[in-house]
Amino acid sequence: MRGGRGRAGQLTHKRTKLIAEGIETGKHGFVSHSKRTVRAINLRDLAGLIVEPSEAKSKDELPVVDLSKLGYSKLLGQGGLSRPIEVRVAGISKSAVEKIKAAGGKVQRLK
Repeated sequence: MRGGRGRAGQLTHKRTKLIAEGIETGKHGFVSHSKRTVRAINLRDLAGLIVEPSEAKSKDELPVVDLSKLGYSKLLGQGGLSRPIEVRVAGISKSAVEKIKAAGGKVQRLK
C-alpha cells in the first residue's frame, strides 16, 4: 500500500510531508475579476508636470499637461493652481474643473 496516487491524501495522512516542504493548500483570499484600477493625481501635484510652450509659439498659449500620456486617468481637486494651464485627462472631478477655470485655464476631456 502506498497511501494513494499522486496528491491524494495531502490533507489527511500525507500532511506531514506538506508541512515539512512548506506547501500551503486550500484557497487563499478572493480575486475580483472585474476590478478597475484608476491612477489619480491631485491639482497640487501638477506644478512639477507643467511644460512651458516654446518661444516660437504665441505668448497667449497656455502650457499643456496631458495626463493620459503620463499614465493618469483622473484628476482630483485637492490643492490649487497659481497660474492658468490646459489639462487633458479622461476623468476629472467637479472641484478640479472649477479650480482650473477659476485660474483661467482650460480642461479637455479625453475618451
